[in-house]
Amino acid sequence: MIKHNEFFTISLAKAYSSQGHIKQALEIYKYLLQNSPDDPVLKDAISELENADSKDSTPPLREMTELDRLFETWMDLIGKYKKFMTLKRLKSQHPQK
Repeated sequence: MIKHNEFFTISLAKAYSSQGHIKQALEIYKYLLQNSPDDPVLKDAISELENADSKDSTPPLREMTELDRLFETWMDLIGKYKKFMTLKRLKSQHPQK
């Protein structure tokens, strides 16, 4: 399961899909569909990925590009920033004696 679902977007799902991470892409699309159950774009994307996953269980891999690496770094930094802000908030609520 992927954490940080507040950052789930169609772009993120497409990035996962293009990198061959079909399960993660499906998880994001399904999460987005819960919030927009009538969205035909989400329904089509899910259907396409499920059909592709059932036809070929080993999606084609491609070499990571510089943009892919930057995106991974960016997502990692967002997660670290969120943890930092949580710790900062907790520290301010419980000052040391």
